[in-house]
Amino acid sequence: MDPTTFYWMVEFLLRQRTISDELASALFLALPFPSASASASASSSAPPSVRRAILLRGLSSDLSRPWFSPRTLRLIELLQNHNPRPNPLASDAYLSVATYIVTSAPDFASAVSSLFLRRIGDILKFPDASGLASDRMKTVSEEMASALTDTVLRAEIVGRNTLKEAMEAVRVYLEMEREEMELQPCFLETAARSQIKTML
Repeated sequence: MDPTTFYWMVEFLLRQRTISDELASALFLALPFPSASASASASSSAPPSVRRAILLRGLSSDLSRPWFSPRTLRLIELLQNHNPRPNPLASDAYLSVATYIVTSAPDFASAVSSLFLRRIGDILKFPDASGLASDRMKTVSEEMASALTDTVLRAEIVGRNTLKEAMEAVRVYLEMEREEMELQPCFLETAARSQIKTML
């Protein structure tokens, strides 16, 4: 199968909400992949719409689990790379997931240093680069930094139900991204509609 046809099928498959993440993954693996040489050259040039569909499936898969990991943060970062405009829902989802990861980490100080002082610190330092920066993110980042030396504040932060907030924020962000993506039908949907019109 040539890469173009392969990507058409992948995008159509991943866009179908009625197909579960597990089934979509199984069907994806069952597709006849392009030849090794074609795949190698095409993997880095997949259409943006296909990359977006893959990332959204990944986010949906993360949401189906009762926990989040840095992988979720990376998925949101990559989705924002497609259109790095200020996005409050993306920012809320990113911040909520980062907060959950920190509060559930066995080493609070190390997690704060890695996520808030460095990763989120870079986002706040270059606010126009990703569209993820926000005043709330800055406030929470400062609170996390203070908790490194304030044991009372740290205990209060760790005691919060951060998973529930993170799951809701990711769900809302994912729904927004899906609705935005669905405003532009994929190639196979457009081709099918055109074919139906010619038959009427």
